[in-house]
Amino acid sequence: MNKETNSNALDIVTHNIVVAIDSVGAVLSLLDECGLDKYDYELVKDGMLSCLLELNLAYDVVALADDEGEQP
Repeated sequence: MNKETNSNALDIVTHNIVVAIDSVGAVLSLLDECGLDKYDYELVKDGMLSCLLELNLAYDVVALADDEGEQP
């Protein structure tokens, strides 16, 4: 893969991670309105927060790879 293709792929991956982070945020913001019982609410909330942590880590890894690719 050449440098330009690699950069484009990283941009696409970064964009999709951001979309996923925004989606998790939407789930968390609407969770109170779902009418779930306490157990299900906590299960979904904990799962979404776990996803958010993993997505933020993935974003950082991809951003670092992108930064390293820009070095001469």
